[in-house]
Amino acid sequence: MLTCFEAFEHFVDPVTELEKLLKTSQNILLSTEFYPEPLPNPDEWWYFSMEHGQHIGFFQEKTFEYLAGKFNLYFYTNGQNLHLLTEKRLPPSAFKWMSKFSK
Repeated sequence: MLTCFEAFEHFVDPVTELEKLLKTSQNILLSTEFYPEPLPNPDEWWYFSMEHGQHIGFFQEKTFEYLAGKFNLYFYTNGQNLHLLTEKRLPPSAFKWMSKFSK
């Protein structure tokens, strides 16, 4: 399993970077915050991180659902900041149960 914490929001081309990561492992545990809807103004959401300007990409759950489909993977999430792209099918509650220990 490959871990990729707080990295996706720094990728210029997330699809290309994901392709590279998948050459190492078909199981990627990652963290990134999903942006809220409606999208807040830059001064209203801490994750924009305007003070350092390093976050250049922001995602929704449907983004990772799309990527999982594109690469024939399953996608699991705690709905906020911890996510799994994997070739393995898990019981529906397994990832939510595991991820509650990450808080």
